[in-house]
Amino acid sequence: MRLFHCIFIMSLVPAAFAETIELQPCASVQLLQPVQPAFTKSELKLLCGDRNTAAWKSIPPEQARYFLKIFLEERGYHHPVFSISDKTVHIKPGALTRVQQLSETGSPVPLGLERLRKVKGEVMTPAFLDRIERWATRQLQNQGYPCPKLKVLADPSTGIIEVSVNAGEKKNFSVVQENGIPGIKAGFLRRYDAFRLGEPFEKDLLIITENRVISENLLSGFHLSESCEDEALVIRQEGFAGPPRLLRLGFGINTEGILVNRTSWRNARLGTRGSSAEMTLYASAREQRLESVLNWYHLPHPSRRSVRPQLQWTHQNERLFETMELRAQAAYATSWDGAHFSLVAFAGPALSEVRTFRGPSVGNSHFLALDGTGILKSHDFEYFASDPRSGFSLQYGMSLSDQSLLSSASVQRYSVRGEYLLNAGAYEPPLWIVGFRAGFGTTVTEDQDFQHSAIPANYFQYLGGSANLRGFGRQELPFAGTRLSSAFFDFEARLSHVLPFALEPLVFFDLGALSASSWSLDAPVYRSPGVGLRWASPVGIVRTTLAYGSPADDSGQWQFYFSLGEEF
Repeated sequence: MRLFHCIFIMSLVPAAFAETIELQPCASVQLLQPVQPAFTKSELKLLCGDRNTAAWKSIPPEQARYFLKIFLEERGYHHPVFSISDKTVHIKPGALTRVQQLSETGSPVPLGLERLRKVKGEVMTPAFLDRIERWATRQLQNQGYPCPKLKVLADPSTGIIEVSVNAGEKKNFSVVQENGIPGIKAGFLRRYDAFRLGEPFEKDLLIITENRVISENLLSGFHLSESCEDEALVIRQEGFAGPPRLLRLGFGINTEGILVNRTSWRNARLGTRGSSAEMTLYASAREQRLESVLNWYHLPHPSRRSVRPQLQWTHQNERLFETMELRAQAAYATSWDGAHFSLVAFAGPALSEVRTFRGPSVGNSHFLALDGTGILKSHDFEYFASDPRSGFSLQYGMSLSDQSLLSSASVQRYSVRGEYLLNAGAYEPPLWIVGFRAGFGTTVTEDQDFQHSAIPANYFQYLGGSANLRGFGRQELPFAGTRLSSAFFDFEARLSHVLPFALEPLVFFDLGALSASSWSLDAPVYRSPGVGLRWASPVGIVRTTLAYGSPADDSGQWQFYFSLGEEF
């Protein structure tokens, strides 16, 4: 028992010693109560001096008092009491000042301050005031006021914060001033613009445009800034070109593909029009894909149109089939931006050679098809791409082939898939993020004997896995036979910015159905209710789900899924 008491007392010594250091970090500074967070090493040098620097070896008490007042205000202590005796500054920090009320005055449009979460009761610090100013500025700039002037006035004695607004004039996009970028002709970056000249100014559209250029690796740095000069709005473009070639290595983990690797090599500046070529290798336990794509902007004037040849090799080793496909396409591509959404589309002839090793219709098939893809995205979906919370995305695909035109069979495939995210209440940060996913795919053919037809196994319809029905394994459905149509509908609700460590619990319910006929759906309706957890870790998004899939072969089944680097 004595030994236990000794160990217990000794365990208290480090904590007591640390608190002593916090209360009196040096002989010239003494706190009458601890502050949180504790002073940093850099701050202590300004308070206590630096023995390694002659000019800062000794800090006068008045100078230490000056810095102490600043450091305490940064932590929310606005009513400290100081006294100086025997060259020592004694400080009683007092209570933290907390926000009691937030209001605005002078704004011509609603700022939505009531939608800011974590305001009342929060510690009043300069960082908190900066957060309020950033929010109010963004609200004004996204409603047509490019150059607002704001004052965030805080009263520490009452805890009241008032945002005083001088919005300035409402303006439209009009002029973009470009600086010269070596290797890129003037005007050719306008194909990435999310904004349109003549439309009301919206700051988020400038950020989307910047992200597009950077994500294409066309430039190493790119920035669009706004300024109001002589009552005119001017957008200035600045950028610099680094090496045009880039090699990327990416890794992920999930329970479907085990270790996932994505390696790409890209030359982002082929010629002065900013054409690009990219080769990508994707590899997992279930799928391996090697793809090369060229985006050739052939027109001599700035344009969004390009010629897009593509060569792709794909090997799929799924539960129900195994195929290998070599596909070449010569497509024509374009894009368009409206006031609230963007469209990317490309279409052209495609030649495919498919080998089915396992599954229905084992053997070789070849097709000459007209393939087309269209992707529609809202601007807010694109803006929040790294932290999904709102907006929609819709993708359409088709592949049309006829046996009389260099094809093993007449097959038409159609697919549409969409996603819609809603920040319930439009709070910042979000409280509940509600998501919907839906998709439909169908294969149209006159063949009936699929076991001996020329239609390859990967042309049929399947369901299951994280992409649609999370209560079933990846492409596990149907349990028997082949299906020509599939559909799914997923609902998910995620609680955000409530739990510590950025943990976000979620609940979901997935529905799906298949059919042996084209353009139809049959019973049963597959159901997958479940729960999960999302974590924005320092190395990527971690998602894990546990779902119950029914009906299954044995009436029901549990399916666990884990992934690193994958979103809803």
